[in-house]
Amino acid sequence: MTAPPAWLCGTVAEPTTDAALARLRAAAAVCGRLELRLDAAPPGALDLARLVAARPRPLVVTCRPRREGGAWPDDDEARRLALLAEAAALGAEAVDVEWDALDRLPALPAATTVVASRHRFEPLAAATAAGAAALEPLLASLRHPRAAVRKLAVAVEGAEDALALLARAAGEDRPTIAVAMRFPGVVSRLLGPRWGAPWVYAATDPERPAAPGQLPAARVAALLAGRTPSPATGLLGVVGRPVAHSRSPDLFNRAFAALGLDAAYTWLETGAPAALLDALARDPGALGASVTLPHKQAALAWALARGGGASDAARACGAANTLTRGPGGWTADNTDARAALALLAPALAAP
Repeated sequence: MTAPPAWLCGTVAEPTTDAALARLRAAAAVCGRLELRLDAAPPGALDLARLVAARPRPLVVTCRPRREGGAWPDDDEARRLALLAEAAALGAEAVDVEWDALDRLPALPAATTVVASRHRFEPLAAATAAGAAALEPLLASLRHPRAAVRKLAVAVEGAEDALALLARAAGEDRPTIAVAMRFPGVVSRLLGPRWGAPWVYAATDPERPAAPGQLPAARVAALLAGRTPSPATGLLGVVGRPVAHSRSPDLFNRAFAALGLDAAYTWLETGAPAALLDALARDPGALGASVTLPHKQAALAWALARGGGASDAARACGAANTLTRGPGGWTADNTDARAALALLAPALAAP
C-alpha cells in the first residue's frame, strides 16, 4: 500500500480523547501528517499523553486562542502554552504557536518543530498594491528565530488574491504555509507545496471543517492521487463564479495522473476575471484555464487585449471557454461552440 502524502495534514478537532483517537486513526489512511486541535475540547478534557503516545502519524499540536479564531479562552494563555510545551515533551513532532506568543513559549526539546502562525479573517485583496503592502507586516510578524515553519492564513474574496499570497509566501527565507481562507482560496489548500509549503491542512471530518474553505482530506488525497505538487507542476483551473459545483478538477486531475503529467487543476473562483487572468499570466507555470459563467466574454476580451490569438469559434460567439498558453502567448477558444456544431452537423446535412 502506498504511504499517504507527508504534505497532507489532517486536522482533528474533537471534544473527547476517545473521539480524537478514533479520528486520528481513521485519518492516517489518507494523511501523512496530523494536526491535533486542543482548543476543540474544554480545558483539561483531553488526555494529552495518551493522544501523543497513540499518534499514527507525525503530529502538529495546536491550541488556538479565540483572538486567532480558535476556542481557547484568551485569558488562559499560561495553561495553553504549558500544554504545547507538554505535548513537545511527550514527543509531538511540532507545535503551532501564535505570532504574538512565541516569546512566552517555554523551552522545548531541540527536535520539536515550531510553527509560527497568524490569522486575519478580514478579507485581504493581496493582488492589489495596497493589499500586497498590507501583507508585509503580517509576514514580518512571523519571522521569529524559534520558528522553523511559518503559517499565514488570510481571508480572500477572489482566487487572484490567493495566487498573490502564495507567490509572496514562496519568497520567504523559511518554509511558509500560505492559507487563503474561504472557497476562492481553495488553490492554497490543494496545491500549497507548489509554492513551497511543507504541508497543507485538510478536514478529517468533512462535515466540520476547522477553518473557512478547508477541503475534506479524502477529497484532497483523491484529487492529487498520490502526486506531490512542486514548483515544476503546471497550473490549470476553472475560472468563474460560482465554481464549487464544477467537477472539472476531478476529471482533469484524474487524467493528468493517468497520463503521468506533472500538472494539477483547481477551482479559481473570482469576481474579477481580468485580475485573476493577469495573476495566471505572471506565473510561468500556469498553462491554461477553463472559463465558465459569467466570465466567458471577459476571457476573450482579456486574450485579445494581451495580443493573443482567438479561434474562429471564439470570435464568432464573442466568448471563450478555454484559454491556453503557448510560445506566442495566450489563445482563446470556444470548444462548446465547436462541439455544438459537430453535434448538429448530421441534422443540418440531412435532406
